[in-house]
Amino acid sequence: MAKAKSKDKDAGESTPSKKGTKVILPNGEARVDFIRRRYYDDEQTRSAIVKELKDMEHEVPYQIVFAATKTKEKPVPKPKASKADADWVSDASDPSSEEGETASPSH
Repeated sequence: MAKAKSKDKDAGESTPSKKGTKVILPNGEARVDFIRRRYYDDEQTRSAIVKELKDMEHEVPYQIVFAATKTKEKPVPKPKASKADADWVSDASDPSSEEGETASPSH
């Protein structure tokens, strides 16, 4: 019987994921904010940003810069909805409400 090949040499060990954690550059700025500012505001090329990060002794692959800048326009942060707003929206889309009636938030 042949052994199953594993892509990860440490398959039995779990490593913590860095997804969702901000990487802070030596200048104190979040890496994603730096990349987006240089790309959208200062109109630098992605390659130039990679080189600039390398010069700051924070070498990253091109894919990191591309992922932060993959939209043509500067991303707009999504507003955080409050629980009251979420309740009102869910009431308004309730299929059991009759047509012509509108749900209104209860205060």
